[in-house]
Amino acid sequence: MPTGKDHIVYWDTCVFLAWMNDEKRPAGDMEGLGKIASLVERAEVILITSALTRAEILYSKTSAEAMKKYDSLLRRSNVVPQNLDLQIAKLTSELMDFYLNADFELLTPDAIHLATAIHYSAAEFHTFDGADEANKPRNKRYKRCGLLKLDGNAGGHPLRIVRPSAEQYELNLNQFPSPDADFELTPMVEVRGESQLLPFADAEEGANVVSIKQGVKQDDGQTKGAASNPKLQTASSDSPPIRGSNEGRAQGETTGEATQTSETASKNQDG
Repeated sequence: MPTGKDHIVYWDTCVFLAWMNDEKRPAGDMEGLGKIASLVERAEVILITSALTRAEILYSKTSAEAMKKYDSLLRRSNVVPQNLDLQIAKLTSELMDFYLNADFELLTPDAIHLATAIHYSAAEFHTFDGADEANKPRNKRYKRCGLLKLDGNAGGHPLRIVRPSAEQYELNLNQFPSPDADFELTPMVEVRGESQLLPFADAEEGANVVSIKQGVKQDDGQTKGAASNPKLQTASSDSPPIRGSNEGRAQGETTGEATQTSETASKNQDG
């Protein structure tokens, strides 16, 4: 798996549970997962997941030690749970529609996870869902199930869906472009209070990160964001603020003062 703060990885809930509980899994699974967890802990990769992950982790089935491990990981600045907003909800619906009349059973929680990873341009989606070939679809109308079977194409979206195995880790690391390549992927972060997106590496420790989006840094050092990816479009300075917000009130007051000044100047000229 490529390393560096330019790499965004998505963990499905089952991967979190395997890591938290140190599960007994087939050879290679936990070794690979352990290596990736180490990269996250050293802040060499960005880890994202849906807020849904927390809803799927039950206290009744999880030890206090495992929950402490989970909570500690999520306090890291490079581990970012993403909320289910309207855009992700729409993409979830599109994915569900895509497989509605296919032979593959896609459950709503899985569709939310996929939509979140796609929306935030994750380079890899890590899961164990589908690793056990004995698992069958819950609905008999479908022939296939398991997210690993969607590797490379999730509802028409290119997405690498793999088990975080040690072999896969080494394979991807060898395939990653060399430092002499013409470009490198650069995650951009939206920080509350900042007027524009910032490269993740430039965000201050403890910054209030709203979201992480993928950008591209060219070999000339210039970051391409909004121009090449619609998701990176930042709000225009002329965009109307949210009604009722402090920003909206401030803009309204400024506009009102400007209007009064204009009216006064006009009266003086008429006089």
